[in-house]
Amino acid sequence: GVEDPSLAVLTECARDAIVTVEWRELAAYDASAVVMLALVADFCLTHDHEPPWDGAFFDRLVDSGYVAGSERLPYREMDLAYWYERIGRGDFSARIAAWWGDTACGLRQPAAVSSIEDVYSLTHAIFYLTDIGRRSPDAVLSAEDARHLRRDLVTHTAIALRACNADILGELILCWRFAGIELDDLNQSIAAAALDRLIAMQLPGGEMPAPSFDPGVAAGDPLRFAYNYHPTLVAALAFHTWAQQR
Repeated sequence: GVEDPSLAVLTECARDAIVTVEWRELAAYDASAVVMLALVADFCLTHDHEPPWDGAFFDRLVDSGYVAGSERLPYREMDLAYWYERIGRGDFSARIAAWWGDTACGLRQPAAVSSIEDVYSLTHAIFYLTDIGRRSPDAVLSAEDARHLRRDLVTHTAIALRACNADILGELILCWRFAGIELDDLNQSIAAAALDRLIAMQLPGGEMPAPSFDPGVAAGDPLRFAYNYHPTLVAALAFHTWAQQR
């Protein structure tokens, strides 16, 4: 529902990119590609644009059981189910609490021994639990699970402050808004430190560096975009969301 000239340029860029991909071939060799197909279908529906495949093709992929043959982590199951619901293929909320219970955070894994992948499972699960910030975790989780989610989110953010990872820190601080973290004095200090840390990591060209970014890559090199687009996008969303809600 947001209209802006810069978004119109991005929309046309996405439309041009969509038609260059051999979606049928991709899906034939990778069952997990159905997530990307569902995301593209949602984009096309949002912009009154036909997907570059017929509906029967997507239905066959799902109804034949082919998609179910790909093993997924619990938060990736949530990812797939979320996009299914977005395009009208089921009720995402039916199993959301069960999937959450199988994530590292849902299993009460101590934050101190969690891997980066475990932290990504937390942030992405929050994206889907909250419908990208449009509903409270309390609407789908028990009160105890929602409290633990928020506590783990704050703890992981404090830990991430010591790491040079703009990608995960940006996702965590964005999720503070989505999850409705109460800003008492301690949490306010952690949030301010996280935002300051992100600003300090910004490169001279404006982008945020990926953990694997090689600073020797020249400005304008497509590799630079490939490295840094995701942390830059996450940080931009985080800064915008916090600026709006202060």
